[in-house]
Amino acid sequence: MKRARHLLGEIDAGRYVPGAVQTFRQYVGTWLSSRSLSPTTRRGYEVLLRCHLLPALGDLNLQKIEAAHIAEVLARLTDAGHVTMAQRAYRLLSTIYVSAMRSGAAGSNPVSRLDCPRPERKEMVSLTPDQVAQILAELARRNHWALPAIALAFTSGLRRSEFAALRWSDFDADAALIHVRRAVHFMRDGQVVVRQPKSRQSRRAVALDSGTVAMLSAHKLKCEREAG
Repeated sequence: MKRARHLLGEIDAGRYVPGAVQTFRQYVGTWLSSRSLSPTTRRGYEVLLRCHLLPALGDLNLQKIEAAHIAEVLARLTDAGHVTMAQRAYRLLSTIYVSAMRSGAAGSNPVSRLDCPRPERKEMVSLTPDQVAQILAELARRNHWALPAIALAFTSGLRRSEFAALRWSDFDADAALIHVRRAVHFMRDGQVVVRQPKSRQSRRAVALDSGTVAMLSAHKLKCEREAG
């Protein structure tokens, strides 16, 4: 009788999914294989699932996982100081359950009853303009080969993956611009993946100051002479 009342309640709430007896591990295996993901995103999901989510949730019935189960996983990560990992776990679990609800594999999303973990705000420490000037001056004094690259890194604010993927064809001296058109990722297995940035906002033109333009132009000319 109690079971019947429970089922009626699930039906009334729109959460009943007949015949769904998949474990979280079974559903996620099918879900992950069907997703079109970049290599870096897939790798991140796999690591997060293997190390943190599947050990705790893998053998549970997908529909019987409650907010308390997920809260325990997130708390464990947060208490260990891995707040960013806890945030990623929260977002991944939310994405999984949204997909499960759309496909009819789950009747509710337990993640929606939780707040995403928030890291403590820490003041960012960065180099001062004087420190940047000192570094560039010392590299110039030594005539160091890395001076143009480090100057560009300081003045452009590019991400590491974007910076590593730059080509001379991305440099427009006349317009004083660097065009961000691709990103390079070095995978743990040694594979190098080059792809376009994920969003239109990431595909952009970055303005350069006159000093950086002059330095890059001189370095480009030097490279052309040495290559030719």
